[in-house]
Amino acid sequence: MVDTLKKLYGGIPWRSSVSPPCDNGKPSLAVQLIVKPISRLRPLAIALTATALLAGCASFSSVKINSTQAEVRASLGAPTTQTKTATGERWAYSTAPEGLQVWILEFDSAGKLVSNTQGLTFDRAQRVRDGDTQEQVEALLGPSYWSLRYPDRPSEITHVYRFNQGVTPMCFFVGYDAKAIVTSTAMQQEERTPPRPGRPC
Repeated sequence: MVDTLKKLYGGIPWRSSVSPPCDNGKPSLAVQLIVKPISRLRPLAIALTATALLAGCASFSSVKINSTQAEVRASLGAPTTQTKTATGERWAYSTAPEGLQVWILEFDSAGKLVSNTQGLTFDRAQRVRDGDTQEQVEALLGPSYWSLRYPDRPSEITHVYRFNQGVTPMCFFVGYDAKAIVTSTAMQQEERTPPRPGRPC
């Protein structure tokens, strides 16, 4: 399942607006991309990141099962994403871009909380398969915090996730076709030395 983006795409892309350095002193083809964070991660995510850093995510994990949607919203604020499901609703609270957690809350048809899960884990990422829908992926992991297109795969959009495997920061990439079906996945340890501004992971 796991592919290597470096092999396929020639390295992790830069964000075009920051004019980053390149290994050979010249911008690569990937530098020419215009890469934007996914718009649905509203400014709330920044506030949630700060809250998570200060409170150690206690506010998320301490939400009680059977809480109403109104009680959850009063405690945590508006969710990053809110999705109708066959059995009720799914709310996701993302701590991106700097946070490495997405809390996925499932509600039943009566609006009561039935599960509260931290979605961004190695085990859950490994469950993503080619042929899955974006809805299925986001039910597992929550919304990604970044999306981009590679020049040699213009019909595929890649969504980027960051999470910790133990104490190791990891990157997970999911490629979708025009029908929002998974066509590729990749995972690697996040590269942070030297730091390169504008990179999604």
